[in-house]
Amino acid sequence: MTNYLFRGVVLLMLACSWPTQAHLRDVMVSQQEQQTVIVVEQELQGLRPEMLDWWWNNLGRDGFFQRWNPQAHVAFQWLQAPASQEQLAVAVGAVQDITLNLGGVTLNSQLRYLQPGARCVGDDHRLVAELSFPGHEALGTGLVRYDYTNSGRGEGLLLRTTYSMPDGLAELYPDYVQALSAYVEASMVNLQTFLGDEFQALYVEDALLPWGSYEIVPSGWLTKKVIVNQEILGITPDMLDWWWDNIDTTNRYKGWHPTAHVSFGWRVPPSQPDRLEYSVGAVQLVTEYIGPYKSNLLITWLDPELAEDVVEYQHWIVAKTDLKELSGILPQRLIHEYQTNETGDGIVMRSTFTVPIFFDWIMPGFSQSLGEHAIQEMHFLPNFLPAMFKQEYEKNTEGCGQCQE
Repeated sequence: MTNYLFRGVVLLMLACSWPTQAHLRDVMVSQQEQQTVIVVEQELQGLRPEMLDWWWNNLGRDGFFQRWNPQAHVAFQWLQAPASQEQLAVAVGAVQDITLNLGGVTLNSQLRYLQPGARCVGDDHRLVAELSFPGHEALGTGLVRYDYTNSGRGEGLLLRTTYSMPDGLAELYPDYVQALSAYVEASMVNLQTFLGDEFQALYVEDALLPWGSYEIVPSGWLTKKVIVNQEILGITPDMLDWWWDNIDTTNRYKGWHPTAHVSFGWRVPPSQPDRLEYSVGAVQLVTEYIGPYKSNLLITWLDPELAEDVVEYQHWIVAKTDLKELSGILPQRLIHEYQTNETGDGIVMRSTFTVPIFFDWIMPGFSQSLGEHAIQEMHFLPNFLPAMFKQEYEKNTEGCGQCQE
């Protein structure tokens, strides 16, 4: 067996050096005997895990599959299409039929998306798919797995791709199997050239914005209000009550809006982050983009009584927002209010931002961008907040034992 073919012992060695090492044990346990295993590890710049989460359900649109690797990709079709292209969750049961040309061999294969397992607080993103080869059923099936997480510098992601294939395939098509490692590496590197832009345009802007609405109304001589209304499925008011004091890290902040949030830190940390009420006086320093405009903001949690006479929903948070460079000179006010929706499967939310009227003079379109930003960021929360709340607040780690090591 040549040196590009690795077996379980190699996976065990790799498990000691990769950030998501615990999850490889799942692969090892599930492998059939007589498997050829190929592992490729990469760091991809400029991408977030959420972008790959979206990618798997969108391979069939806009020529994406061909763009992914023009030299090797011959054909793609969904035999069982994802129910939605507008969610970041793996579409379990989706089946893709693909034809690749590797090592001078053109071969048809099928991948059926499997349940990836429980999401843990750690950045354990993954896709698992059963691999089969029509016309070669006697060989049995294999497994394809992508494990990925944020890089330590937060500027990209670390990716491990694992192919477990029937040994008989290497005997039938040795050149195909030998070319697989280089194919995987080239394909994922190529994603760096277009995935970020497509994710922003097709998901962040096109898919998320219809999930809410906003209006811009006058508010006195010097200010205006941007009022955002939306329904967010999959989270509860308690989760959001807890979230305000537990954003904590830049990585979590980026997960809240992967393409607009830049950095996060507490200037004054919360005094009671383990409770379902925010800590009055806590101050965060964040850097984010509102549309094209980059801002450094100081956000201070204020006494909830200040908004008691104006809110309509049962839960709320009120805060003061200052530009870091002009602290105390141009303070803005924000209120997020929310409660359980009528169907009990999410929340309804209203966000009110009071901003200086001249912001739109010096930053054209700022108020519109602010309304859009508020819709976008809130609809990223269901992708991670339920699991985070369950494990950190409720102390329920069922299904995530591998993540606690």
